[in-house]
Amino acid sequence: MHDLVHDLARSVASDKCSIVDPSSSNETLSQNSRYASFICDEKSQSASLLSLHDAKKLRTLYIHKHILFIQNVNEVLHVISSNVNLLRALHLKYCPLKTLPDSFKKLKHLRYLDHSRILLDSFPPCISTLHSLKTLNLSQTNIESIPDSIGNLCNLSTLDLGYCSHLSSLPESICALSNLHPLTLTNCYLIQQLPQNICNINRLVHLNIHKTQLTFLPRRLGKLSQLRTLPIFICGGKTDCSLAELSSLKLEGELQIKALQRVTSVDEVKVAHLNEMCGIRILNLIYQAKDVLQNLQSHNNLKELEIQCHVGRSFLQWILSLSNLARLTQRCCKCEKLSALGQLPQLEYLHFIELPLIKQLSPYMYMTEVVATSLLSFVSDQLESKAHSEFALLTGAEEELRKLERTLSTIQHVLEDAETKQVKDRALRSWLKKLKDLAYDADDVCHLHSRSEL
Repeated sequence: MHDLVHDLARSVASDKCSIVDPSSSNETLSQNSRYASFICDEKSQSASLLSLHDAKKLRTLYIHKHILFIQNVNEVLHVISSNVNLLRALHLKYCPLKTLPDSFKKLKHLRYLDHSRILLDSFPPCISTLHSLKTLNLSQTNIESIPDSIGNLCNLSTLDLGYCSHLSSLPESICALSNLHPLTLTNCYLIQQLPQNICNINRLVHLNIHKTQLTFLPRRLGKLSQLRTLPIFICGGKTDCSLAELSSLKLEGELQIKALQRVTSVDEVKVAHLNEMCGIRILNLIYQAKDVLQNLQSHNNLKELEIQCHVGRSFLQWILSLSNLARLTQRCCKCEKLSALGQLPQLEYLHFIELPLIKQLSPYMYMTEVVATSLLSFVSDQLESKAHSEFALLTGAEEELRKLERTLSTIQHVLEDAETKQVKDRALRSWLKKLKDLAYDADDVCHLHSRSEL
């Protein structure tokens, strides 16, 4: 089927599209070609390069990823930059190049340059002279810095620097790129701060900063009225970036709010208006203070929520109002009581990780299959942890026993709740039987310990 579609496309495109492959019968490029793929190998013949001289109408050129011969690629680039001056798009992905020839600056009409996944060690100076450039992809290269001259690319609308693991900083001149829409810095592990005046890029829509070393964000991010993607928001820090900046943004998709312990004012939390951000679907809250998190209610459209390191002892009741919530994770939190999570109608996934202080369940805890499975996993983990340290009780018996008794109390609450509701679901009854067995095991440990004391 693929071959049939390929042949049909070639037939429709006629001589407007060409594939130049010296190893096959396609060795030359039609003078009328506007789109071409060029394959270089050690058998590349002069006829192939000569045909490029006459391809004055060429607008898009792909140089294929399996090229292994630097000399041949350089020859092709030299011919292109010297003769095909009206080229609009050039794809050099995977090409074994460490730099670009100076003649490259002649491509004044170039709008798209994919120079990704190559051995590029430094930013080629000639790129800064391509004033018509709109899309620049330098992802997965070894560049260590971006020159100030990048500010000359006034028409640049897309800049992809993702996975540039050697890149440590961005120049302030990048803020002059007022037409920039997406700026991708994903997996730029060494970047610790963004340019201070990034808010001047007033058309910025996507700022991808996943897996960077940022510890603070620039101030006045709220001025970026068109910003839709900001996966990480860091409170406070060196610039004292306020959580209130979120109130001016219409973010969508995923949002992770970090360093909430730096927020000292409840009013600052309320002004953020997180409950009005209807575009957020995934929310992750990290390092919270008690009063802060109780007031950080999300919009009802939220699909996924993860809470880490919440120090408050009570469950966040606003979670129960998230009627569209499908996934909930609580990690390393200090709450002592779980609320009626079974009331969440769309809940499909529930995960508790390291909740050491849980003492009881809500009397209104509805035992849906999701809640039951999660509690079984949680209680099993708790008992397994106790079993691992059961005879390390020699050094801390009383404290460990108290923890085990609290776990047993939690299990008993679940069983009592289930008996009250007269559960009929077969899968759920099977789960309750397993839970009852766990309760017997926990009770045996406590009983044996009490007898040994006698």
